[in-house]
Amino acid sequence: MELINKNIVNNRHFKIVEKVIRNILHKRKKDTVYEAFKSHLIFLGESIMKNYLEKTGLIKDESFKKIRFSSGNLSDKILGSHYEGNIVIDEKVIEGLYNGKLEMLEAFFHELNHFKIYCDIEVGTPNICLYRILKEKLARESIDKHDRNYYYANYSLYSEEIYVEFLALMDFFKFIKLVDPKRFDSVFDELREATSTRLKDIINRWSNETRNLYRVINFNNDYVNINDIFDLQLRDNKKWLEEYPLLKIEYYIDECGNIVKRNIGELREVLKIETDNKRKEFICMLILNKMDIEDYYPVIDHINNDDIKIPHKKIKKDVYTFANLSKCLFLYQTNLKI
Repeated sequence: MELINKNIVNNRHFKIVEKVIRNILHKRKKDTVYEAFKSHLIFLGESIMKNYLEKTGLIKDESFKKIRFSSGNLSDKILGSHYEGNIVIDEKVIEGLYNGKLEMLEAFFHELNHFKIYCDIEVGTPNICLYRILKEKLARESIDKHDRNYYYANYSLYSEEIYVEFLALMDFFKFIKLVDPKRFDSVFDELREATSTRLKDIINRWSNETRNLYRVINFNNDYVNINDIFDLQLRDNKKWLEEYPLLKIEYYIDECGNIVKRNIGELREVLKIETDNKRKEFICMLILNKMDIEDYYPVIDHINNDDIKIPHKKIKKDVYTFANLSKCLFLYQTNLKI
């Protein structure tokens, strides 16, 4: 599900922000004062959040009743923050955008996508990228009870931050195209080389699954694979399987009370009885990620390729390991025809 849909495009706050951005694109004089723009941008952010809650069904959840989008003065290097449904955007983001720095839109969408992921994890969206984010998030929270160095030592490789960076970049281009389709091509051409470099960097960082655990307790090595980190933390946090049912596809508790991780053969058996296509695709991704890193072979022959996109020939790892991330290259190469 996308952050921006027809409901948002028809929103009066969107219309005001759209008008200001269009004037910036055409280098015209602004006819909206700063305080009015700031107010509409904040209300637009909150409208996007509430709209997403409605689409996911979380609007009825009491824990999501107090969501908030606001502005404030954060530290010099921080443009925004998100914590459990509350977003704060730094004043310099709003001021910069108002004064023509279009790249500040990315900071706006960056925090909104943190909120999106927060919602998607809550409803258990079967997505291989979200699944990796969930695993690292839970492992980090467990480690943080004893040592808070994990996030800062691994910020540039932290799965959620990489994925949000990608989503925000895509939303930036989508927004520009919505606001002014005629100017989109020229804006895109100006940023083409820089965008290509950034997308390659995003995928390179995503492909790195090792984390720096220097000084973190319970680990003898400085660098450990995030899946191994999660598996170790899961032993002491069996409650995660009940709190996040998606984990039960890959893990289960045996008769002795031990956590067991399903192998490829076991996942194939789970796949045979699954009826939901999105969950089928998710299970296939799990299987693919467990196979050889050089090449992957057909996973399941009986799946209808019209219903679910599963390869029936040799494919390279990055095509499916990066799942949604790989779509960024397709969008980029096709001029973001959205």
